[in-house]
Amino acid sequence: MIVPEFLTTSGNLQADRRFEFACGLAEEGDYTAAIDLLYQTAPLVPMWPVIPYTLGKYYKAAGQADRAIHFFNHSRALDPQDHQGAALELERLGLNIIEDNMPPAFVETLFDQYAGRFDQHLVNILDYQVPEMIASIARHHYNTAAPIDILDLGCGTGLAGEHLKSLASYLEGVDLSTGMLDQAREKNIYSHLVQGELVAHLNAGQRKFPLIIAADVLIYFGGLETLFTAVKARLDRGGHFIFSVQALAEPPPAPAQGDFYLDRSRRFSHSKHYIQANLKAASLNVHEIKNIIIRKDEGENVEGYLVVASHQ
Repeated sequence: MIVPEFLTTSGNLQADRRFEFACGLAEEGDYTAAIDLLYQTAPLVPMWPVIPYTLGKYYKAAGQADRAIHFFNHSRALDPQDHQGAALELERLGLNIIEDNMPPAFVETLFDQYAGRFDQHLVNILDYQVPEMIASIARHHYNTAAPIDILDLGCGTGLAGEHLKSLASYLEGVDLSTGMLDQAREKNIYSHLVQGELVAHLNAGQRKFPLIIAADVLIYFGGLETLFTAVKARLDRGGHFIFSVQALAEPPPAPAQGDFYLDRSRRFSHSKHYIQANLKAASLNVHEIKNIIIRKDEGENVEGYLVVASHQ
């Protein structure tokens, strides 16, 4: 996927200029003036979903939740695929919009925009080490003398694949983002790369894998039941599923959301109990749930779990 043109321009030069000026006003903290200017601009491009989405953001920042909800819903009506992630904003405002995963179009667009600087930013700036952690565990169970088939869910640019290649006779990667897959393809480490949604890809295939991994991708899912069931169907008996999740704080920020929670960074965190219970429900055995630091966010450590499960 190439980032949709409508996210960067309305097609109307006057409207684009007004929109940019409104964004500048908001950056200076003048949400009232920014909102007023967007109201004036909207009639020029009534079908452009960027304006109602931005109005939603500014009303939210100004503490007017009811108006924010109205405009986020309007944005979703104009863009049913929700490339901007209005559903995530509605979830943060207390509406139960997200059930199993984030809008795929939003995730795809987000990472298409991020692909070119992903490796450097994640590794050098955010101190991201989950791929090395997963590979270290994998080497305890498998070795280069007897290479195996490996499925890398949410492979991104191939950061995990680079560390697992020596163990693999066949390495398959799947990701929503075309931009990320282009970066992975340039590394020439994957036997096969597929653009698609993870659960759909799992359900559509027949090939079994001794090892399936998911490095920092389940943070874009809320409910994990469907994914765990789909993973189990593609694991060899005796095979392992190794993945990371963000750890839900105890007590959870929202007591009514004790299983998983969408935080301000628009990522999901999950409770240890929820992970354990749903792996068991999918007939996957839990071998280890290790506390780790996934990465940094605004200079702070992001706590998570590294999970090892198997199909016995």
